[in-house]
Amino acid sequence: MTLNGSVAQQGGEQVKNRYEVKILTETGKECWLDVRNRIINVQGESAVLVTAFDITHYKQVREALYESQRTLSTLMSNLPGMVYRCRNDRDWTMEFISEGCFNLTGYYPADLIENQKISFHEIIYPDDREGVSNEVQAALQQNRPYQLEYRITTATGEHKWVEEQGCGIFSSTGELLALEGFITDITEQKRSDEELQLLETLTQAISEAPDFDTAIEVALRKVCQATRWDFGEAWIPSTDGSVLECSPAWYISPREKGSGEWGVGS
Repeated sequence: MTLNGSVAQQGGEQVKNRYEVKILTETGKECWLDVRNRIINVQGESAVLVTAFDITHYKQVREALYESQRTLSTLMSNLPGMVYRCRNDRDWTMEFISEGCFNLTGYYPADLIENQKISFHEIIYPDDREGVSNEVQAALQQNRPYQLEYRITTATGEHKWVEEQGCGIFSSTGELLALEGFITDITEQKRSDEELQLLETLTQAISEAPDFDTAIEVALRKVCQATRWDFGEAWIPSTDGSVLECSPAWYISPREKGSGEWGVGS
């Protein structure tokens, strides 16, 4: 028999007035009862009135709910990203964020919930904020899920690429209640994609170049543009291969010089 209960005072003595008890029926089945008692007066004498209710189903549902919540919590804590629920406002005000928030953004969930320290809007890279908002609003108007790729700035100032998948949560009357979704880090994937694209671009550009010097110039320009370098020079082996020599090719980014130039330096 298992007992869980509460205690009350009666005449200076402790009296258990409500408790849960697990019993075995005649058939060997386990059954939970909610047992309650109270002191009553019967013809001038004190007596105890005891009532019992079968709460087996309630206990099973409660235990199943607890197990479901525990499983969900374990699952979310092991996901390579963060699960969220937020409002559809300018700040994307967070109502819930999983523990993966810290590894992804460098901020604790409590920092973002209700914008306590920073809003998620502020974490999104400035150049990407408008695009994120436009895509989410378009998806909500069409009542469809959304999938986005954009950059964020972490608490340490690092820039990361993330992928977000989410949808609007609507009431039975069609009122938008919140946004729910999942955000994960795709920085390494983006870098790999960019490197592969650069390699393909270089291969094609070099194969189309009429001579070696032009191929070097094209390769230098493509590399600098892909890596966002402001300046670039190409060093190549000398004729006998004993040292590296600076080739005539050079590159200056648009930010550093008008329209941006590349070619043979003088």
